[in-house]
Amino acid sequence: MYEAFRIARVHERTGKDLLHLDFREAPEGMALVIHPQRNAPQALELRILGDPIEVDDAIAEERFTAEQLRLYHELQMAETKPLSGPQERPAGAALTSGRIRALWSSTRLTFIRRLIEPLAPDDIFVVEVSGQATYAMSRRQFEADFPNVVASRAYSEYGSYNYKDTPQRASAYIVR
Repeated sequence: MYEAFRIARVHERTGKDLLHLDFREAPEGMALVIHPQRNAPQALELRILGDPIEVDDAIAEERFTAEQLRLYHELQMAETKPLSGPQERPAGAALTSGRIRALWSSTRLTFIRRLIEPLAPDDIFVVEVSGQATYAMSRRQFEADFPNVVASRAYSEYGSYNYKDTPQRASAYIVR
């Protein structure tokens, strides 16, 4: 799921919308966006009136350029930080076997293909969602319970998928 701002003059010129970097902090009354016409991709601060429009993955290519989507995911990956320090095993009913092989933190529940795909089916990854919860699951559980993520264009082509609103089924994997 993405967010967009439709600015008439930009849409008339490009046929595309501004891609909202909703996972990044912006000054009050401002929004960080990726403009569809920049030669060198960059995040811009624009004064925005109104709320962003939600854009489903299925129609993202219609609303944004390939370069906007690439930069969005690149910037999102920069926001996602691997956790360091001791890797204590989270307590939780969802975890019965396997070893923790990947850990990262993010501002949303985010699945990162390059960290998940190398795992064995019973290896566990942990995602700490800043200020909310910590999720732990095996690769097998992820693929079984989040097939929409695995099949999404964001995950398969751009390497990450995040939820604006965490789905209820993820609560089974909360360990902290």
